[in-house]
Amino acid sequence: MTPAHWRRWVPAGWGWPSPRSPLQQRVHEEQIALFLSTSMISIMSAMLLVTAIFAAVVYSRLRQPGVIGWAALMYLCLFIRYLWTRPYLDAPLRAAKDPHWLPVYLVLQFLNGLGWGLTPWMFIHPSDPSLIVFIFLVIGGLIGGSTAAAASVKSIYFAFALPLMVLSTVALAVQPELVYRVCSVFTVLFMLATTRFVQRFHNVLTESFTMRLEKLALVDKLAQQVTLVEAASHEKSRFMAAASHDLRQPLQAIALFTAALEQALQSTTHHLTASRLQMSVHALGTSLDTMLDISQLDVGLVRQEIRPVAVTSVFHALDNVFQPQAIEQGLELRIRASKLWVASDPQLLERLLANLVSNALKYTAAGGVLVTARRRGERVWVEVRDTGIGIPPEDHERIFDEFFQLDNPGRDRHKGLGIGLSIVRRLSRLLEHPVSVSGRPGRGSCFRVSLPPVSARALAVAEAGPRRRAEWLPRRVLLLDNETDILEAVTVFLKSFGITVVGVTQVAAARAALAQAQGEPGFDLLMCDYRLSAGEDGLQFLLDMRQCMPSLRLLMMTGETVHEHLPRIRHSGIPVLHKPVKPDALLDALCALGPAAAPTTADPPPMSMQNLGGSQGA
Repeated sequence: MTPAHWRRWVPAGWGWPSPRSPLQQRVHEEQIALFLSTSMISIMSAMLLVTAIFAAVVYSRLRQPGVIGWAALMYLCLFIRYLWTRPYLDAPLRAAKDPHWLPVYLVLQFLNGLGWGLTPWMFIHPSDPSLIVFIFLVIGGLIGGSTAAAASVKSIYFAFALPLMVLSTVALAVQPELVYRVCSVFTVLFMLATTRFVQRFHNVLTESFTMRLEKLALVDKLAQQVTLVEAASHEKSRFMAAASHDLRQPLQAIALFTAALEQALQSTTHHLTASRLQMSVHALGTSLDTMLDISQLDVGLVRQEIRPVAVTSVFHALDNVFQPQAIEQGLELRIRASKLWVASDPQLLERLLANLVSNALKYTAAGGVLVTARRRGERVWVEVRDTGIGIPPEDHERIFDEFFQLDNPGRDRHKGLGIGLSIVRRLSRLLEHPVSVSGRPGRGSCFRVSLPPVSARALAVAEAGPRRRAEWLPRRVLLLDNETDILEAVTVFLKSFGITVVGVTQVAAARAALAQAQGEPGFDLLMCDYRLSAGEDGLQFLLDMRQCMPSLRLLMMTGETVHEHLPRIRHSGIPVLHKPVKPDALLDALCALGPAAAPTTADPPPMSMQNLGGSQGA
């Protein structure tokens, strides 16, 4: 028989309620699972024991064979219930999902209740009041025990309790003595009280299951949203990495060609123009890095390299970038020179301060911007003050949120995207340079960056390094890059410093050049891109060369920013320069690596880590 056939004979609510929502169905399944996992075995064990004791007591008083027959039928019913339930005891939820289990179990439960309900009709003897009391004490105990055991699925409780209570109540009511009829009234009251208790207990369990499943559903939805956000972030990172790689390659060539041009025009009247061109290229590279590296800041892939930094050099770069903008806006940009040195990452510090100066110029209509550095106790304060619109105190924290802008309800693109100060907050946390803000509407604002000063010894090392640059530059460099513009730009730039460069575009050509150079003055340095033509792996080539030629210095210069590839590059232990590379950063890296036969008159300078990765990170 299918559940559809059972439906005709079993009252509504005994296992086939009205169509449920998915949440209600799950609650119903949990209720059945709870009944099977916590109550089923104890109920059947108790029934076995109670039936045996009941049959023994009644038989000892009445000596009727019918007692043994009744007990046999009750045990048969229990055995069938056990056989029907046993396969599901180890997996209660499977029974809850099986549409046949509950209808059949309700029928068996009804037969069990019917068997116990017939006991007053079969075994009550008016001449033996003690036996009557015993029978109804057992019946009351069975009903009371089932209220707690079967309340999680009230249809199971009612399938057992209703026939038992109705039959026993009627059995008392038909007795001729008044006392039995009064007892039948109390039995009705007891039935109503237990029914109300079961209903309340069932509602409490239902609410508990509902709340738990709703929380689980919310957790699942939250997990799905997190997955979607992570997928979107991953796609954003992939896009940013692809854009980064495609834009960094030509910008690298432009930067190196510009540096070579400035080197060639040093003694001509065009040197100033070439210098300004290089500064503009530098500003473009900084802006590109700011846009493309925000995703890396979020995932912790941007690593700081702290070293002594002259505040004047950072201020000079800021002046070159923002002075023309200030003049165009009719503002006065004053950047006071300073002899202070701080411990920071020069590139990241310049980005942080550039964002603050840029933000100040955007929101200043009249007056100007003042940038200063001064020693305050054990710290150096770099302050960017403006005479702009000011910032309400309640917005001092909100301005560091992404896309939050003051006085820009129309989202004017000339005022930026609202991510400059969010990058400032990220960089300040990365560098451990606290940033504070003060100001009021109409009175301008002041951003203060707190930096640690450098020790005298670190300052001496920093000032001595550039003087030894020339003697530590390599003599011969083999360059492997699939971009011909990069090959030509690096070759022209390094030749201006007296370095011989051999450029190739394929791994086979690089191997041939290295083999040919074994009989000649060998190469001091092998520079290689990560992503080469025809799917060749530049990092693997460098690792192979490290095994074959241990004395050959290695350097990777790449525009690769795909997050999946960066850990492999970082863990290789090979120094890495990320394009676009500033000319000074390239020279610093070459000086740090040095020639194959380094002079012994002095120690090599410390590795310049501006844009440089390695075992510490890319």
